[in-house]
Amino acid sequence: MAIVIGIELNLGVRVLPLWAGSLAGAAVVALALTALGGTRIRVVDAELWAGDARLPLRFAEDIRALPAADKRYVLGPDGDPAAFLLHRAWIPGAVYLRLNDPADPTPYWLVSTRHPDRLAAAMRAVRPGPAVG
Repeated sequence: MAIVIGIELNLGVRVLPLWAGSLAGAAVVALALTALGGTRIRVVDAELWAGDARLPLRFAEDIRALPAADKRYVLGPDGDPAAFLLHRAWIPGAVYLRLNDPADPTPYWLVSTRHPDRLAAAMRAVRPGPAVG
């Protein structure tokens, strides 16, 4: 993609060397991938905000930081297709949240994060008591 952008720039601006156009194209591609691949994960007012999804933490019965091997296990054949996944393959760690919400068929959330221990600790710190029935 960067080479195509470089060639297009070179066709439009003849004084620009091809390598400079390709370098500019690589920068554009890198910025686009960063913008499109970045999902914001936050804990706000006792809720987990993962991209556009929101989870009140009172429904999180179990919150665990998972290393890469355990994340692969949960994503594998033993995973539940009804689970909510915010999976990014290039991020090894994740946080697992088992839910206790009778009105929601989602059994658990799995959220990829570079800092699973910090995210799990932040959620545990603000989580109110578990929801009852």
